[in-house]
Amino acid sequence: MIRTEKRFPLWAKLICDALAIGAFLLTFAYFHHVMPRRTAVVGTKTNITAPAVTEAPPPATDSDGHTETEPPDTVVEEDDRYANKNVSISVEKHTINKADDIITYYVADIRVKSALSIKTAFANDTYGVGYYERIRPMAKRNGAIVAVSGDFYGAFGSKEEIYNLVLRNGIIYSTLVSDGDVAVLYADGEFAVYSPGEVDIDELVERGAWQAWNFGPILVKDGEVPKKFNSTSYVNKKHPRCGIGWYEPGHYCFVVVDGRQDGYSTGATIAEFADIFKSLGVADAYNLDGGRSAAMTMYGEYVNIPWGDSRPICDIIYVGEE
Repeated sequence: MIRTEKRFPLWAKLICDALAIGAFLLTFAYFHHVMPRRTAVVGTKTNITAPAVTEAPPPATDSDGHTETEPPDTVVEEDDRYANKNVSISVEKHTINKADDIITYYVADIRVKSALSIKTAFANDTYGVGYYERIRPMAKRNGAIVAVSGDFYGAFGSKEEIYNLVLRNGIIYSTLVSDGDVAVLYADGEFAVYSPGEVDIDELVERGAWQAWNFGPILVKDGEVPKKFNSTSYVNKKHPRCGIGWYEPGHYCFVVVDGRQDGYSTGATIAEFADIFKSLGVADAYNLDGGRSAAMTMYGEYVNIPWGDSRPICDIIYVGEE
């Protein structure tokens, strides 16, 4: 008996071909347009070609409370104020009294001609896990006018790999993004805060990101406090705090809240910290590492009173001459 093979109908072949082509196009579209593409690798330098320059860093307030209208011709260096033609910084202490609750915090108002004056430094001048140093020697070694604790990037990772985004002084050290919010300072002076899923590494490179921090949460975005913080119940409680705020290109602030010190300062919840930044009138604000890490120095000496005399940390953010 001779067997005859059934021929596959032409119409069925056409349908199978169409389905195969459709599946291919969907897969291509997903990987090309939906999934984030990261061509940037560790060591990539961001596209910093011609940073925007503001017209002048002042006005600043002098020691008598007078506001200057022009940048000084010479360097002004006082205990709570520094100014020259490129940088203007003034530091003020504030206190909020709520019955038995006292919140003491310090605001460094920063105006710079170039955003490249806002720099970062690693403990022991070395990137990686296991490198820790107190803020004062780091600030002094790097010539910081004013400095604050960073995002403690080295607490998240292994000897082989850091588990969060690290972009410092225009160089990418880690492309991984943790589940924490991200803040980015661009070389043109712009500042932006992002939820983890909004970060595109290649876009940061192309736009000329100068600094990026992966800690959070976002405290203020577009002038408003978020209804919900990307944080944990522990972090939301009262603690010493450190954060960075942005008004407009060339105008920033560092804020440090002291805490865990009865009769002086109890610390701030995340919501209270966000309200402090909103009261300052910033457009965006971002929470950095707090607790014993929270510290601010000016000329290498403490401005605030850190809890437990602070602790060795992985990194600092500081203002120096470009």
